[in-house]
Amino acid sequence: MGALVDFARDVLGRFDPNNPVNLTLFFAWVVIFTGTFAGVWRAPQRWVRLMCYVVNQIASFGMLQAGVLTLAILLGYWRETIAAAAVTLVAFCWVFRDRRQGTWRQRADLMTSRAKLPL
Repeated sequence: MGALVDFARDVLGRFDPNNPVNLTLFFAWVVIFTGTFAGVWRAPQRWVRLMCYVVNQIASFGMLQAGVLTLAILLGYWRETIAAAAVTLVAFCWVFRDRRQGTWRQRADLMTSRAKLPL
């Protein structure tokens, strides 16, 4: 009987939003998701953007499986989540700061002149 109770506690402990493992996984996901989002958005090389997109989608799929748990942690730690996402976004935008964006008018002029867009 004691083994059954221990097994039930172990299973239910995995769904506890305050479990240190769940918190670690959640904040790792926030950093990976935000960093790869910034990489897709700002990376100068196409292959880097593709790799960031693939990692971003893998991280998204993994967290969709535990959506209720993610929502519970997000509601309980919303300030920390925003802080982790903001710090990661700023850091990755700084890392990928060399991408030439150009204005919409410059891009439109390049497209009408049939020139290549700067990547």
